[in-house]
Order: sequence, then structure tokens, then C-alpha cells
Amino acid sequence: YGAFLYLCDVVVPMVAQGSVLDLFRSVASGALGPELRTLLVLLAGAFNLVWFAFVGALVARHSAYMAMNITTFEVLVRPSHVQRRFPRAKGRFWFLQGFSLVDAAAR
Repeated sequence: YGAFLYLCDVVVPMVAQGSVLDLFRSVASGALGPELRTLLVLLAGAFNLVWFAFVGALVARHSAYMAMNITTFEVLVRPSHVQRRFPRAKGRFWFLQGFSLVDAAAR
């Protein structure tokens, strides 16, 4: 949220004034100043978005595993007891066959 406010309050007015070229000149010359802070904030924001997507995918995957009472190892290896539990396992989300909220709450 803070990076978004900084983007709206500082970066957008700089772009509107046409000082984007000054930003690139100062970064290329190695001058440290407010232009570099802007670049660092944008890089940190981009890194945080990538990190948020990665962690969000992990949370979603493990929530699905917990709802179906299956482990990561069982999804990757598919041992015999898992093959008996999911006999027609096809597709990427084969472990979600027969999913219901009532069964997930019971587990």
C-alpha cells in the first residue's frame, strides 16, 4: 500500500513533468538521489508481487491437499494406497475427484 501511494504521489507527477529521461540519466551516471529511491521502490514492489504470487500458490496447493487429506509425497509418487483411493486419476488435479465441503470438514 505504501509503495502504491509513493507511486501515485511521486512517480506519476515525475512522469507527467517529463522527468523520466532525467531518471534514466541519473541512474546511468551513477548519481544517487531521489531518482534511485524511485527505482528501488518500483523494484521492491515488483519483487513483492512475485513473492506474493509464489506464496499464494503454495497456500492454495496445501489447502487443497489438506481438504483432500493427502500429502505432497502422495501426489507426486502415487503409491498403491492412493491409487486405490483415486482409481481413475487423470488430469492435473486428479486428487480433487469427489471433493465436497462436507467431506473436507469431516477430515
